[in-house]
Amino acid sequence: MSAVRPRHAVAYHFFNDADTRYQIYKGIRETYDGPLSMATDNMVWNITRNGIVERMAVSPDEAWDVPGPGMAPAPDRSRKSEYTEFILKGRYDTSDVEALWLPEFMEENGLTEKDLSVGE
Repeated sequence: MSAVRPRHAVAYHFFNDADTRYQIYKGIRETYDGPLSMATDNMVWNITRNGIVERMAVSPDEAWDVPGPGMAPAPDRSRKSEYTEFILKGRYDTSDVEALWLPEFMEENGLTEKDLSVGE
């Protein structure tokens, strides 16, 4: 978070309960002092140019998904990316790390560069 310096950081994919949240928070605050959310289920962020508002969604308790009337359509790969130039310039370069494992992973799973170009 300190390297990226987001407008609002979100800590997620951890057990956000009384036994873990305070140590996670303390660890983050050792290097990052910006706006921070400790994500939990049903947390929502309204993001605009003027600010970011964190809130909790209102939904029925334990509302499990139900099957739809049919399969979801495949993505339209001919659609132009909607990433702005600002977003593209802010990408964090991880190519040095990816170079260590990505080629072997792609070979093991029969993937090509085209398989990785979703959304671009």
